[in-house]
Amino acid sequence: MAEHLQGREHRSFTEAQVLYREIGIPDEVAERMAGLHAMHSTLDIVEVAQAVDTSSERVAKTYFILGEKLGLHWLRDQVERLGVSGRWQAMARNSMRENLYYLQGRLSRQALEEAGPRRSPENAMKAWSEARGKRLRHVEEILNEMRSIGGMDFPTLSVSIQEVRRLSQS
Repeated sequence: MAEHLQGREHRSFTEAQVLYREIGIPDEVAERMAGLHAMHSTLDIVEVAQAVDTSSERVAKTYFILGEKLGLHWLRDQVERLGVSGRWQAMARNSMRENLYYLQGRLSRQALEEAGPRRSPENAMKAWSEARGKRLRHVEEILNEMRSIGGMDFPTLSVSIQEVRRLSQS
């Protein structure tokens, strides 16, 4: 899985791996532990691979390229940082996190289905992005504005997830 990670997600993996090694965890175990966060995506990747009849490696590459392009790793980090007070907020935070994973899988599937079996993940993402130019730029602008604001809350993150959902409907 680690070989398919992109940008921020790959940096997080590498940093975690280094930290685990520094505290004396053997290399193989450190690598597995660092990859646990990314492994949450495995079921979505396998499901998409079966749905579009392609390799899980091709889906994983597309999945993580898309996640990096949209900043979904950053968005999930913001969801994880939300403070919760009580059961309902904890459930809402979990629902937001799961929605982001689901949407990343759904968008990856769209990109691969539209691209056909012969395009590389990079070219599939390029074609998918071009087909959604205006809508994609709108989502990117919203997420960039959110990054500049700092301190996220439930309503703000709900809006961002809804915008990603709308992108999946275009």
